[in-house]
Amino acid sequence: MTVLERKAHLVKTILDDSLDEDMLAKVEIFVYMHKRPCQYTVEEVRKGIRKSIEDVEANRITSYEDVAKRYSL
Repeated sequence: MTVLERKAHLVKTILDDSLDEDMLAKVEIFVYMHKRPCQYTVEEVRKGIRKSIEDVEANRITSYEDVAKRYSL
């Protein structure tokens, strides 16, 4: 099976309605953790930091324990 065929097979599997929420979350985590590093501008980094600070101040946070439970870490 070629790389292109394997990618197509993976996309079909992801689009399959039988893929449950938990498995989709695990696929997302795997893909994001193994992507090449992103290149952000200084302003994009600052914007992300500002949003994170706002989220913490507004108590829009999730504990590590809750994340670990949800994603079986």
